[in-house]
Amino acid sequence: MNYVVESSIFQEASFQMTLYGVNACVELVCYGIYVSLFVLAIHILARRKAAGNKLLVLYTCTVAIFGTAQAVLCLAQTAQIVRFVVVLVEEDTASSDVTSPNLLKLRATAASLAMGQQLIFAGNNLLADSLFVEFVSLFCDLGVPVETNRFTWDANDFHLRRAAPPYSNFRVTDSSVQELDSLSAPGGRIWWIRRDALRVGTAKELLSRYNMAIAMILESGAFYAMVVTAIIITAPTAANYTFVLPGIAMNVVSIAPTMIIVRVGLGHNVQDIVDNRRRDLPLTPLQG
Repeated sequence: MNYVVESSIFQEASFQMTLYGVNACVELVCYGIYVSLFVLAIHILARRKAAGNKLLVLYTCTVAIFGTAQAVLCLAQTAQIVRFVVVLVEEDTASSDVTSPNLLKLRATAASLAMGQQLIFAGNNLLADSLFVEFVSLFCDLGVPVETNRFTWDANDFHLRRAAPPYSNFRVTDSSVQELDSLSAPGGRIWWIRRDALRVGTAKELLSRYNMAIAMILESGAFYAMVVTAIIITAPTAANYTFVLPGIAMNVVSIAPTMIIVRVGLGHNVQDIVDNRRRDLPLTPLQG
């Protein structure tokens, strides 16, 4: 049996299938990295006996549920695109008309899956923001991060194609500022405290705790910062290779806070650093 398919329609559909396939592969790789961190976090927290441990376990499991649902929806969306191409080829028409019931149904399902993925991403991003804001609150005024955090729900979606370009660029920029502010504010504040502590003479153990706190926050945000920077640079170009960046970002919002949980579970608690700074800071007499 011979099928006739309009070449332009088929080429566009097959190109979309390739893009979604590549995006699914990249997202699965990132999800595999996240699963490894999740297993390590649960293993460490199960052996850790400290205040707030149950809350950390609950937080970690919630992020895992969101991240897993996100990966499943990504695979389902890719499967719908593949099915769309198959149905397009099998339609026994001279198919400049792609409004058959089967194709319309597949398109509607793919759109619903994409919207569900965006909603889950928004929730996962909010969870990540809440953890970063908690760290910020230990070291500096909450005014700036809370002010930027109010844009979370409408600014974290990097690739809603229905948005007009100016509005879409605003969403990308605002979300980027929000995340980078949440990451850099506590790290910068700890660095400033460490700088003052060096002036009066501080024990090596306490200085190592300052360094650990800075590393804990900044290294966990390194992946996110790189992805956000890449999105800001490439968003105006609309190049094909930028299609995978949102998929990476969706997994990084799970990876970054889980890395912090792993470090906290290993016993490096930022609250301990704050308490030690307040009560254990050794002072040496000033030499005249």
